[in-house]
Amino acid sequence: MEPSGGQLARGPATATATAGIMAGGVLVVVSGFLPWFTPVDGAYGTSFSGWELGPAGPLALALGAGLALAAAFPHVARRVQPLSSAAARVRLPPPSAGLSAVAAGVAVIALLVVWLAAPTFTDPVLPGLGPESGMAGDPGWPGTGPAMPGAAAAGLYTALAGTLTELVACSWMFLRQGLTGRAGST
Repeated sequence: MEPSGGQLARGPATATATAGIMAGGVLVVVSGFLPWFTPVDGAYGTSFSGWELGPAGPLALALGAGLALAAAFPHVARRVQPLSSAAARVRLPPPSAGLSAVAAGVAVIALLVVWLAAPTFTDPVLPGLGPESGMAGDPGWPGTGPAMPGAAAAGLYTALAGTLTELVACSWMFLRQGLTGRAGST
């Protein structure tokens, strides 16, 4: 079966790529519940999750989860009757391997941007320098202390592993289409 317009056809190569995309999506979804950054001094129980890191964090999470949903939808729709009838009426084309690879690549780049722009944490115990520092507006209250750099935590590594898994699966599928001319070949 020839894929039309770069769309994914069914076959062993597509099944392998779909499994990789769904596995990566599970990792990305799990990472949304884990801390992405913690203070270097681990004595404080504060952290940042991916949802709190500007637009790049939620973008990476949404793209990773969206790719997994797009890969899983045809399998779920065949087994769930209301979805099956809705999918038959709508007849959405499957996502192309190239578009999926671009989306996974954007998710990886967004994660790298998040990592490079690591947040800083304010020391909640040490007071700021206070009025004697000569800095206007620094009362020296607790919670206004020195900034501590944020260290990458398990959530960021899990999200990076998931999006890289999706990128490899999508790129492999894209290359299989280009090398053989068929997505379903082995």
